[in-house]
Amino acid sequence: VHQAVFPQYFQGLSNLTTVYNPNKETPYFWDVHFSGESIAEAVFGHCHGLIQACEFGLRQPEFTEDRLATFELDGIKYVNVDTTTLPGIIRANKLQLSQSHIADIVISPHMHEMAARIFSSDHPARMFALFRHPVDRAIGMYYYLQKATWDSMYNPSLAQMTMEEYAKSQFIENNWVTRFLVHKPSGKLTHSDMLLAKKIIKFKCLVGIYDDIEASLVRFERYFGWGVHDRAHKHGEIPKCRKRFLDLGDRNTLGHPVSVKEGRATETNDGLVKVGSKAWDAIVRQNIFDMELYEFAKQIYKIQGEQIFGVAG
Repeated sequence: VHQAVFPQYFQGLSNLTTVYNPNKETPYFWDVHFSGESIAEAVFGHCHGLIQACEFGLRQPEFTEDRLATFELDGIKYVNVDTTTLPGIIRANKLQLSQSHIADIVISPHMHEMAARIFSSDHPARMFALFRHPVDRAIGMYYYLQKATWDSMYNPSLAQMTMEEYAKSQFIENNWVTRFLVHKPSGKLTHSDMLLAKKIIKFKCLVGIYDDIEASLVRFERYFGWGVHDRAHKHGEIPKCRKRFLDLGDRNTLGHPVSVKEGRATETNDGLVKVGSKAWDAIVRQNIFDMELYEFAKQIYKIQGEQIFGVAG
């Protein structure tokens, strides 16, 4: 891992070996799709009252193109930028998003663009993320894209495919997490790419795990000090609020089956996605790097639990 070299612009992402400084740093949630991000974002907004810079910024009423401002939408406060597209990131850079500290949290899947254009060594980000088993992410995407009429990737034809056919089609993602971490959207991934991806997770990312999402969200809250000065926190309102959104589930994957790990049986419309089944193996073949990276993220989650949060091993 130590052989891998960070790009120069990674100075804008703080190392976990340094103490978090809320006066200087901005929490940056690296958005891994189908990994509980909509639950997390609901908790950030509704339970912690955080002002978010994310994909909803362009929905500001009477949109102000040339200056930063906050607005409220469905009970959550947002900054009027879109950090999920390159034009949006360029605009946020021009308006000096990180320098302004107008956002309590910045959310985007585009880590390299954010590090290069939004954050800097003077105004760094403290990165954190939720990771999920790659097979479960693929299953979530398979069901989501069948019905997501609002999404540009909406694909009703997937409903005619079995999970195995989908896993062997052009529509399934190939090692999304690794590719976004190392900024390599296409082409052959290498051992060097894996080393860099692992180094980013180990040194730059506070790790959460979808299969332990409640404890992960509690870690994020403790680490960043959210709600510490909030009266609601003293009365136990934040845990109750968090549980409400955990019980509601992830709007992108609600009702979708997951894989069968450790003997748990879950129905899909074409049977079970069991370890070792043809569908499972076909999904894994498209996610060899992400499978290894997920196991590494789980190790880091355990280590961070012990070293940062005092969780007994």
